[in-house]
Amino acid sequence: MNKEDLNNFQQTMDNLCQLYGRQLLRENELDMYFQTLWEYPFNQIKAAVNAHLRDTSEGQFFPKPANLIRHLEGKTPTTDEIIVMAQLKNTPAGVMCGTQISSFDLRAGNPVCLKQGAEACLRLWRQWQNKSRDGSFEAREIDLMLKHGVDPTGSFDGLQIPPTFNHELATLIENRKKLLEEKK
Repeated sequence: MNKEDLNNFQQTMDNLCQLYGRQLLRENELDMYFQTLWEYPFNQIKAAVNAHLRDTSEGQFFPKPANLIRHLEGKTPTTDEIIVMAQLKNTPAGVMCGTQISSFDLRAGNPVCLKQGAEACLRLWRQWQNKSRDGSFEAREIDLMLKHGVDPTGSFDGLQIPPTFNHELATLIENRKKLLEEKK
């Protein structure tokens, strides 16, 4: 968000206060929310607010910044969930995990090796989420996703809100698709 989004952000927060029957946020409270969430585009924050309202467990309470961030970034998966994502390779996260955990380990199914690989993925998780949100995947990462039929611009783990459209990334993806087609 930027300063131009402040009025829309304040209106959204005022609407939430009214919906949850609480007093409007004081200026310092609104500022804390804004400072915590500023790195996300306003349209994604609006989507996170809507996701929070539909959340059957947490949505019954007024959202704290952490609730909205959870909807923006998704929860941190368990090692078992990482292994399943790596085996399926149907999201950007699954492809990245499948690359980190060797194909041999995935086929062999050795629990110790799989767990070590999944723990390595967890150490890289936030970095990968940021790449997804910023549209800064490397060309080789995009190639791997395209090879597996995964949209690099889609929701990172299939649970979080998809990133904002990035024209540069879309152009890079189209160019990578053409290169892959020419190699066939």
